[in-house]
Amino acid sequence: MKYKLILILLLCGMGSFSQNKKISLEVSYPLTIDNNFIGGRSEGVVDFGFKYRIKDFKIVNLGIGINGGLLVDDTDKSNYPQDFERTIYAIQPKIFSELNLSQLTKLHLFVNIGYSFMKMKLTNTNNSGSVDFSKLSDTLRGINAGLGVSYDILPRVFLQVQYDFSKLNSGNSPDIDYNTNVNLLKMGAGIRF
Repeated sequence: MKYKLILILLLCGMGSFSQNKKISLEVSYPLTIDNNFIGGRSEGVVDFGFKYRIKDFKIVNLGIGINGGLLVDDTDKSNYPQDFERTIYAIQPKIFSELNLSQLTKLHLFVNIGYSFMKMKLTNTNNSGSVDFSKLSDTLRGINAGLGVSYDILPRVFLQVQYDFSKLNSGNSPDIDYNTNVNLLKMGAGIRF
């Protein structure tokens, strides 16, 4: 407990020494919000984000960032004859723009564009079916765009909600929206320093 308190004080104190808070760390809970190969089946575990503000104009901040997330789908667990769990690792590098509103200084609207890499891995626990899915793995990739809002609850601590849309390649599956569109809603908190 003592070390956690020291770490929190250190992180909060770092921001007090900088004029412009250029770096932010975020942690969010990702929710799937559509009906596709991920949506409705996968449960979000966590999404971590890092943003670096490169240029600060009076109205807009421009920067780069990266998010890494984890989703798990075990809806087929105990489903005879194939019992497998699907794990999805997402990495999303991006460029972002954040609006600075002079009248609402605690509210920050942002948009981003980037690229998504989603590695999907199947793990079998019961392999009595005719097709062996154990150790099956595939990486889908494609363009990513998002928008969101953050609200400062303290000078360096904020809450945020973000929507991400990814248009992925279809891999070995038919090239239809069900196999290529991913919609995520991320809700979380972060710290700027």
